[in-house]
Amino acid sequence: MPYSWPVDVNALEAKAFCKYKSIKENKNYYLPSEVQYKAIYEFAKVDEVLDSMTSNNNLNLYSSCPVNENNFNGIYDVVGNVWQWSSSTIDGLDGFEVHEAYDDCSVPTFDNKHAIINGSS
Repeated sequence: MPYSWPVDVNALEAKAFCKYKSIKENKNYYLPSEVQYKAIYEFAKVDEVLDSMTSNNNLNLYSSCPVNENNFNGIYDVVGNVWQWSSSTIDGLDGFEVHEAYDDCSVPTFDNKHAIINGSS
């Protein structure tokens, strides 16, 4: 397996890897919160970069690509490629109402246990 390709894991595995790497390197690794992810997105000027991108960035359901392919002003894979786990949990926005056709879709995840997925894959 090439080292530059993403690895698909669930949220618990992602958290466990952060914990393992933190201990191994004596640094603090963690999954970003939704607020932190938004700050990274804005710092990387994603909107400007997306307008000029010509490579496969998985925004239109393409397959994964190497993690060093999509450069957003020095930060890689801010959007596209694979989904990115967040430390923030899913909840309804103000004014959220359940649609009868999807009553079993979102609400069961509003339990403070399911993490938000970022990345626009």
